[in-house]
Amino acid sequence: MDSNSPHIEIVAGPDKGSKFMIPPTGARLGRSSKNDIALKDERLSRMHSEFYFRENQLFIRDKDSANKTLINNEPVHDSPLKRGDIIHMGETRIRILRDSSKSRIQIKPGAAASAPAEQRLRAKALKVPLFLRIIAFPLWLLMIVWFVFLAYSMIVEEAAQQQVESAVDAEAGSSDNRTATRSNVNGTAPRSPGMQSPANSDFMAQQEEPGFAPPGSREAREPVAQRAPIDELKRNTVFKMVKREYAPAQEALLAALETASMKPFAGQISEMGKMVKAVSSVPEKISTVLNGMIGQTITLQVDGRPLEIRLQAITEELVRGRVARETGEQTVNFRVSNIPVEDQLKILGKPATTEQRLVTCILLIRAGRYAEASAYAADCGALSDTLQELLATLAPPS
Repeated sequence: MDSNSPHIEIVAGPDKGSKFMIPPTGARLGRSSKNDIALKDERLSRMHSEFYFRENQLFIRDKDSANKTLINNEPVHDSPLKRGDIIHMGETRIRILRDSSKSRIQIKPGAAASAPAEQRLRAKALKVPLFLRIIAFPLWLLMIVWFVFLAYSMIVEEAAQQQVESAVDAEAGSSDNRTATRSNVNGTAPRSPGMQSPANSDFMAQQEEPGFAPPGSREAREPVAQRAPIDELKRNTVFKMVKREYAPAQEALLAALETASMKPFAGQISEMGKMVKAVSSVPEKISTVLNGMIGQTITLQVDGRPLEIRLQAITEELVRGRVARETGEQTVNFRVSNIPVEDQLKILGKPATTEQRLVTCILLIRAGRYAEASAYAADCGALSDTLQELLATLAPPS
């Protein structure tokens, strides 16, 4: 038997007809896509069993699976295999076609293959059937298109994030300059940069003048020292959500709650914490929605074109589906975070709550669609003013 021939064949179960060759280093088998041999049998454990070689002999080892591994209807834990054995696991039946890692072909003593004959044997072994070459070409083409799409999405998203960073830095720098100028005129020390809101810089400088406070305003009721940090905290929270820095955002909010000067704003800080959690859980929410659509066909935009994908499985944030091609269906895998923003918003549905509108606004900012994001910024609770201020800088009205 040829050393390149398969060792096992699936004779029953969802993957019936599949054949696999076990490499010298062995192979793990189970339901998880991380296995060397990933099967669709739902009755299998995520890592059900493992094939390995010992002294050129094929063995199988059960990985403490729930439904056990049987050879010829006998449960085993670690056992050698021989040609013709039937392995039972879940709904899957596996026949052993070859039980060693090396070829069983032996050259008789005194007989040696001539050089041309050996070359012909090698050429025959390396020859790829025509139908496999026909199938491989569109598969490679699909992979290239998919990788180009992923690269393009990453570049566009990075550019949008850089634009957000530049706008925030520029706005913060201009406000600090205005504050420093006003403070120098009044003979007072300038405030430390990064701890005051651009929208309130003039007001902060004016409050340096004794007795200034518009009657009935929030500024007249709240100390100046409490206004600047809460506005800066809001800006930093929005900025970190856009950059997907959820853990630092939550840490900053928790630290603020421990600060005495922030106690009056505890309600707003708690609301911002819920918003950060809502944005960070977007991939999980999309995975949950798609998990309920297994077997259905969804349409995603790839390179500006609609691509119909029949969903097969959702593992954490990894989506597996089938795409119809002229040569037949092909399997594709992609992460939830790589789904285009427009399709993410369709999957999440129309925003109805403050947190949902905040999620929509952040996703649109990431995509650089600032005009659309502005339509939701006014209804984002404690972060409405900050988002409107940021979007006015990024996409000023015509």
